[in-house]
Amino acid sequence: MPELTLIPLVVVPLVTLASAICDLRWFRIPNQLTLTLLVSGWVYHAWNPMPHALGHSLLGTLVAAVPLLILHLCGAMGAGDVKLMAGIGAWWGAWAAINILIVSGLAGGVFALVLVIRRHRHTSGGRPDLGPAVLDHIDTLAAQIASPTARSRLIPFGVMIAVGVFATFSRTAWLLLPVD
Repeated sequence: MPELTLIPLVVVPLVTLASAICDLRWFRIPNQLTLTLLVSGWVYHAWNPMPHALGHSLLGTLVAAVPLLILHLCGAMGAGDVKLMAGIGAWWGAWAAINILIVSGLAGGVFALVLVIRRHRHTSGGRPDLGPAVLDHIDTLAAQIASPTARSRLIPFGVMIAVGVFATFSRTAWLLLPVD
């Protein structure tokens, strides 16, 4: 059954890449991608002969989705991002989900900082002093997050999730390959 271990290594990166492209272009991740990933992860693990595979899949779903669901309920995250992470957790489990959440959060923070710096350079004529740039834009950023029309368009977090998936994949995929 070594082929079974390769399926998650193919499915998750492909769907994540497609989701990132959609999020980057339209600031929306279609349900056809996210819900299919989620349900197929559960079905795959229900069919998997490994003991407790479905339980690990369900735990991965919860660990992946709950932190982003809280952000979504606060208005800081799109629902597509939550469903994408839930699907990734369903396929790869809780430990991978934790790694992906950490890397995605860091990537999102770096992306937000770059946006703040670029906006500051654009409005200030390019002064290199970064301290005031960050402080000056906190209120603006908070207002944008509070706006129902702009909050989902600040950061295409599906792209940040893809960064987390590919970073985790590159670090751990070789551990999952069969040793025949």
